[in-house]
Formats: sequence, structure tokens, C-alpha cells
Amino acid sequence: MNAYLDAIHILIDKLSISKDVDYELHLFNPLSDEKIVAIESKNAVKVPRKLRALYKKSNGFQIAWTAKTSPYYKEVESYFDKVAWEWGTVEELHRIDFKLDLLPLAQAVERGNDYFDKKIKVLERISVSYGLELIEGQRSELKYHIWKHLFPEVDFRGGDASRVNTSLMRQLALQSKRIAEDEWEEMIGAHHLFLETGGAGGDWQTLSTDNGLVMGVYLNAVGKEGQQINLARRNLTLFPFLERLDLPYADMCACFGEGLDFSGSNLSHSLLTDVFLANANFEN
Repeated sequence: MNAYLDAIHILIDKLSISKDVDYELHLFNPLSDEKIVAIESKNAVKVPRKLRALYKKSNGFQIAWTAKTSPYYKEVESYFDKVAWEWGTVEELHRIDFKLDLLPLAQAVERGNDYFDKKIKVLERISVSYGLELIEGQRSELKYHIWKHLFPEVDFRGGDASRVNTSLMRQLALQSKRIAEDEWEEMIGAHHLFLETGGAGGDWQTLSTDNGLVMGVYLNAVGKEGQQINLARRNLTLFPFLERLDLPYADMCACFGEGLDFSGSNLSHSLLTDVFLANANFEN
């Protein structure tokens, strides 16, 4: 198997362990040496050796994945039902979190050597990522390496704030659904179980996507049971009760809760970046 395809298959295996992510990978019929030479001759180009080996395994690929907690997940869920895509579907998926493809060779050569160079850099990052000794079971650490190495356009260390789309994040938060009291209590219970079984004590890392969304990645701690609470881009004014909450290590990135009363709550170590909490009360 080609090293790049090995890395992609490992990526898929790792994504499959997370119940919070939906994904899809499509490979295509391989090209023979004769077909590759014919395309090269017709277009007066030379396909780089590493990509040549990949094309002999699959004439391009399409991969996409998205968080099931995304506000757009219901709109794109049908793309992840394991049916064959038409070519170009990846570029049409504007509302998924991440996507990557390699064009069929006949189309790729029309883009020139710059296209090949760009793809090699991305694929090398995938290969390097899975040459690292990742600790099995460290899901959050794994997600960090996936995002860092597979999607170099994502800024993990905090970049130009002008890239942040504040209006979009506010809009997404305001459009989020109302939470019923029994569902809210279940979420809190699952979060406490997550913390009690090893989920406490981790660290937050933030990233920004191409469309300006800021997201949080929780590293260095994984709960064996339960589920970490995710209030990112949620409208907390629609939640049943918020006073005296015990929610440390919660993801509250870009949440909306202007004027709300969080008095007496424990939100220590929670991610509260790019939030909309003007005039909220956090007194103990």
C-alpha cells in the first residue's frame, strides 16, 4: 500500500473511534503505468514520484469529516451515509468542518506543478503525524494531531483576530435549539461522570477554521465514561437553569448568554473564549 494511503486509512481508523465525528472516504480505480505515462506525455508534465505511486493505487481520493455537534450536521448528514459520491462532492460540502481531496490525474495535471507541490505537503503532514507515537485511547490528543497535521490551514496557536467571524458565531449560537430540563440534567450528569472517570485536569487548545469559527480542543485528559459537556455556540438563554452550576472543564466557546445569572456556579477550567456574555453575573 502507498504510504500516503496508509496514513489516510489510519486516519479513518482513528476517526472511527470517536462517536462525535462523522466521516467519509472515497477511493477510485487505480491507474496503470501506461495510463500515467500517456497523461504525462499529452500534458508535457512529470508526476512526482510519491504521487505517481498513489495514483497507481487510486486515481485520486475524497475525504470529509465533521463534528456531529455542528449546527449544520443535519444538513450534511446525508453525505456521510456510505454511498458513492459524484466527483467534486467534497468541494460542494461548504458546511462540513473539514475536507480534503486529490483530483484525478487528468484533472490534476491541468492545475500544474503548484497543485502537486501543495498536495504533497499536506500528505506529508498526514504521514508524519502517524509516525508519532500517539497514546492509544487519548482521543482528544489524537484529534489535536489530526487537525494539526491534516489541515495545515487551521491555526492552532492563535492567529490574526481579523480571521475570526464573530457575527457568524453569534448567529449560530442564537439559532441553536432549546434544551428540555430532562435533557439538560442528563447532560450535566454525563459531564460529571466524564470528570470522575479521568476527564478532569486537561488543557484547552483553540483553533480557527477557514470560515472564521473558533473551536476548542481538549487535551491530556480522557474520561472513561460519560461525555464532556459541549455548550459551544449554544444559546444559553434557552437553557432551563444556570444558577449554581457545577460545570468545570466545560466547552463554552462562543456561547451566547448576555445578561444571564451564573452566580454561585463553578466554571473553573472551562473554555470561555469568544463568548457573548455581556452583563452576565458570575458572582460567587
